[in-house]
This record gives sequence, C-alpha cells and structure tokens, in this order.
Amino acid sequence: MLDSSNGGSSKAALPHYHIELPNGLKVTASGPEEHERAMEAVERLAKLSFAPPPMPAPPASIQAPVASPPLAPSLPPALVHAPTGPALDLLDEGGPAPSKNPSPLLSARIEPYVAYGKQRKLAVSVVGEMKFVLNLFLELAGDKPLNDYHIEDSDLFLAALSKWPKHAQRKTALGHMSAKSIVERAEREGLEPISLCTQQKHVDYMRGFFRWCRDRRHCENELFDGIRLFRHRKEVATQREPFTAEELNTLFAPANQPDLDAPHKLWVPLIALYMGMRINEICQLYVADVVTIREEGHPNFSALSVSGDREGQHIKTPYARRVMPVHPKLIELGFLDYVRDVQASGHVHLFPGLSWADPGPGNQVSGWFNRTHLRQHCGIVSKTKTFHGFRHTFATLADRSGVPEARISQLMGHCTGSSTAQRHYIKPAEVREVKTFMEQIEVPEFEVTKYRKGMFDPYLQHARAKAEKKARGEKEKRGKK
Repeated sequence: MLDSSNGGSSKAALPHYHIELPNGLKVTASGPEEHERAMEAVERLAKLSFAPPPMPAPPASIQAPVASPPLAPSLPPALVHAPTGPALDLLDEGGPAPSKNPSPLLSARIEPYVAYGKQRKLAVSVVGEMKFVLNLFLELAGDKPLNDYHIEDSDLFLAALSKWPKHAQRKTALGHMSAKSIVERAEREGLEPISLCTQQKHVDYMRGFFRWCRDRRHCENELFDGIRLFRHRKEVATQREPFTAEELNTLFAPANQPDLDAPHKLWVPLIALYMGMRINEICQLYVADVVTIREEGHPNFSALSVSGDREGQHIKTPYARRVMPVHPKLIELGFLDYVRDVQASGHVHLFPGLSWADPGPGNQVSGWFNRTHLRQHCGIVSKTKTFHGFRHTFATLADRSGVPEARISQLMGHCTGSSTAQRHYIKPAEVREVKTFMEQIEVPEFEVTKYRKGMFDPYLQHARAKAEKKARGEKEKRGKK
C-alpha cells in the first residue's frame, strides 16, 4: 500500500511513503533525507521474504561445517514497524516459520494405500506384493514422517534388495528373522538373490507409493523417481522364453503325463497355449463364464468371458477385461464336453478344488507345472522356461502368423498401443473379428491327450464332497457364534 501526502512535481520534494509488506512489516519515509534509507530497507526485506528455504541437515555420518546463523538485515529502527507473530519469527530465525501441517508417518499411510489398490481392483497378488514391499522398506529405513526420508534411505533399500534371497517368505528358517538379519545371512551364506526384474518391480511399487503420497499433499519428494536397474526392457523379456515345437511335443505327450488326475492339469496349459490367457485368468473362471456368442446372420460360437466381476476374481489391468473365443482346437479336444460334465456335477468353478488363497488359484497350478511336470516329468530344466512361457509362445506364433500387433495385444489383455489414436479413437476388434485373428495363428502339431466324457468324474465328485464339508463346517462355526 502506498500513501502520498505531498503533491507537486518537484524532484527535491519527495512524497511521504507508507509501505506495508504482505508479511506484516511496514516501512515509512517522511522526506528526502529518509528516502534512500527507506528504499534500502525495502530491498533487504524483499530479499529476506523470498529467500530459499534452508538446506536439509546432512546425514549423521558426514561432519558438516559449522556455519554462523544468518543475520537479519540491519534496518533503521525508525523506519521499521515489526508486528509480533510469524513476521517476527521470520526476522529472528532468518527463514520461513515451521510448517503447521507436518507430513504423516509412513506407517500411517500403508493401509490406506493398500485399500486404494484394492479399490482399483488390482490382482490380489499385486496388492499383497505392494504391502510386503512397503513393510520391508518400513523395517529397513524406520518409521519417519514422509518428508524426512532422503536418498540415504533409498540407497539402503536398494542395497538390501540386491541381496534379498529368492522365496524368502517361504523359507521357514528365515520366518522369525528381521529384514536386516535376512540380508546379512543371505550375504554370508551366498543365497541366490531375487532377480533384477523383481528388484525393479519392488522399486516401482515404492515409487508409486511416494507419488501417491505427493499427489495427496502428504509429502514433497518422489524418493524413487528415475531409479532404473536395467537399461532395456528386452533384458527383462529374455528372462522368459517361448517353448519350441519339440518342447511342446514333450510337454503334452501322454507318456509324460503320469499324474493326469485333475482337469486343470490337462486344460489350463492348453488354454494358455492356444488362447494366450494368464494363468489366474484361466483358473478363476466360473462355469457361467463359458458363454455363447449369438449374432443374427452368423453361426454361434463359444467364448470365455474374462471380467473379474465374480466373487474372488481379479484381473491384472483394465485391458484384461475381454471376451475370448474358444479356440477350435480346444473344442476338437473335447473342452465343451468337459464344461458340460462340470456343470452336471453341480460345481460353479470351471476348475474346482483349487485353493483360492492369495495369490490366487493359479498359484497351485503353476507350482505343479513348473516344479513337477516341467522339470521332473519332461526334463526341461532351463530357468527361462516356465508356465508363463505359454504367453510368450502365443505372442511369438501370432506375430509369425501375421496378426497385427494391436490385435495380439487385445488377445493377450494388454493395452492396444501407446499412441493417442490407438488408446482413444481406434475401436478394438469385435469378438467375431478376434476369432478370425485367433484362428489365423499357426500352432505346431503335437500329440496330446483327448478328453473323454466322464474322464474326471472321480475328481469332480471328491472336490464336490470336500466343498460341501467345508460349507457345513463354516455354517456350524457361524451357529456357535
């Protein structure tokens, strides 16, 4: 605010100044002799008001030089009217007043972030991994206000990840140990660490958490922003390889399937190969998810609906929601006959008897396939070959068969492209068109067991009895309460 009490245009007669700054300080000048001093005071106050905040304290391990505290500018007392409160603190401390809204503790934001992940309908396994990683960081770096975490904390976390042993949560010998002790033991005994891909995934979870906290004004930093543990995506992709035609013949040969006593052991690998679906997408299907597509003027055909809408179902991303035509080869092998047998047995799940505990029913099938069928029965021991290799096989065969990349992505439940046109304007292929692309994929011929009606009736009856027994037990528990 500027008041002028003297008129005229004489250069010798300066007006009376009364300047009030936003922080409450006031400066006055009554005549020519005080004008120069008033302008000097205003300049110093302006520099003080817009001074950058003080740098954070260095870590305890570094001896910081002792600096003299900043001095408030020496202003003519007659010219400055300093009010009490924040403006006085500004002059006394040489910086802005302490925040009245400090950042919350890390521990206080973990559960809300996990709940946010569930609200987004992330896969149960993804939510579980997020929670594990956040609690691991909490244990390693300690519980502090979010703004108090610095680069030393991220370095500590990265160092621990580089030594964190594979399957640490499953090793009973490590179950009672602290995170620091696990890292020390892994280094001492030379335990195989988690892969670089898994380390990067854990870093990505932490980056997502700090970005979420920043967007909600809980903190100002993005602690893990820009951290990349590998240079190219190809370095990660090569950790899983497609199966060769010879390996497919080995995997499905009846002679290599001595324990073909459950329907998921026959159908889940075949569906993964011919339809490119994820293992949990297959294993969590309901009988009602096998639908018939009817369109006037066209023959009907069967399809699998992947939605994540039924109890216990989860999909990995929004793009995973899709309707997949059942491949003709699966129908030829008797898949629809199997569906009718399951329906007649009274089951609601297409593959009953699997455990739906975290991380989902696919975990039981992948454990059997990777450890027993692949390694023991078939003798395929390469670490680059796992159940997930069926997805790589499907994508590779589709590419070699001339299927457009956007359609391959749609078939596999991925985003169909990165451009604005692909993401927002180009309509995805209709299910009948998807069927055409799927049938275009040339899959090598190999020997495989064909389904016989009633083939898995003993298993289905046992699974039914087990489910009924479990339901009665739960009902009795509720009755006692």
